[in-house]
Amino acid sequence: MRRGLFKVARDRRGAVLVEFALVSPVFFLLTFASIDFGMILLTQSSINFAIRDASRLIMTGQVQTGGGQSVFTSRVCSDVGSLIPCSSLQYNVQSGSTFSGFNATVVANSSGNMSTTGFSPGGPGSDVLVQIGYPYTCIIPIACNYISNNGKFLLVSTVAFQNENY
Repeated sequence: MRRGLFKVARDRRGAVLVEFALVSPVFFLLTFASIDFGMILLTQSSINFAIRDASRLIMTGQVQTGGGQSVFTSRVCSDVGSLIPCSSLQYNVQSGSTFSGFNATVVANSSGNMSTTGFSPGGPGSDVLVQIGYPYTCIIPIACNYISNNGKFLLVSTVAFQNENY
């Protein structure tokens, strides 16, 4: 009987499988969390590029004199490409005589969307604040719970500028 127990204790055939079962969940969590955070950074970078490019249309008066919000949104949609569904993007464009009059705080409502949206590009010489929001859903919600609410959070990009005298 003792001899049989020693034989079982020295048997290493299943050790690799047990080690893999213990280590693999942590490995896969870290791997997919790294991929998810990479996607978040790529998405944020795309939104940053799109807002800078589309805001140039407001700054030069092309939105105000030739097409309105549809010109702005079509430029944003073409810049973000297929990475972000254009219907999920939210816009808040404010204009005024001074930058100090703007409220740049972005608050997400319970569904993860921007609570304040609107489109007022202003006229020549106006100060303008442009914000684009995208409610991002994590691939691995358990990994994103540390930085968001229920695996969802709002990515926001903001640009402030003064319109040219067009």
